[in-house]
Amino acid sequence: MHIIADIGATNSRWLVQAGLDMMRIDREGYNAFTHDRAIWKNILGSLNLDKSKPMDFYLYGAGFYDNKFDQITEDVKNEYPQAAKIFLAKDLLGACHGMAKNNEGIVVIMGTGSNTCLYDGEKIVRNIETMGFILGSEGSAGSIGKAVIRAVIREKMPAELIALFRQKYDFADIDIILRVHQPGGNQFLGQFAKFAGENIDHPFMHDLIHATLRDIFNLLADYNASDKTHYFTGSIANHFKSIMADLCAEFGIKDYHIIPDYTDGIAEYHGFKASA
Repeated sequence: MHIIADIGATNSRWLVQAGLDMMRIDREGYNAFTHDRAIWKNILGSLNLDKSKPMDFYLYGAGFYDNKFDQITEDVKNEYPQAAKIFLAKDLLGACHGMAKNNEGIVVIMGTGSNTCLYDGEKIVRNIETMGFILGSEGSAGSIGKAVIRAVIREKMPAELIALFRQKYDFADIDIILRVHQPGGNQFLGQFAKFAGENIDHPFMHDLIHATLRDIFNLLADYNASDKTHYFTGSIANHFKSIMADLCAEFGIKDYHIIPDYTDGIAEYHGFKASA
């Protein structure tokens, strides 16, 4: 049995191959750097895999840093004692393997958080530090959420949009500010990107989203690789395709792909056919 997973902070996608059968499973997300370890244990248990069968795990996750590998491995083996192989890597390398495979290119994650890299077809050769949602994470749901919140609280947003926001979210301003600085603050901010998307036809909101996404393209320009194929993934890249197209044109990126789900690509990279 082969288990392949792309594990983001908000949700995770799993492929389980047993013989010729491929099962797909969606679960909540987990960031090994910011989330409680109990969340990871619960996700593993909820997969309900046959513990009597030998199995290999190929897990790409948010916050999967080297100093977290021992506890991640321990939790997998405790839940599935027959685990013979456990391959662990950061979600960014999973995006490379799942989308670019053996091809060179710029790989970009734009989900709850964001990350970017230059990939040479085998390994990541340059990664501009994302710095997390407080200092960086440009082009993410969290960054859009921050822009929305700033505009609401500072009353920089048109009154009709502020009224819609207040109607939709029953939060006092101080509660929002305090909640952002608690664990899970990035996920909390990310929910407000949905509000932005729901109101994208309003010129103010369109411009806010465009300006926020432009920040990650300014970051990508530092790779000096607009001539290389760009691979984008994540909810933000997928939901705002028209703005992404405008920004790619503005920054001279002619060859690009927006791929919402690359778990099949990861399976293929590791030599497993991800059949329906």
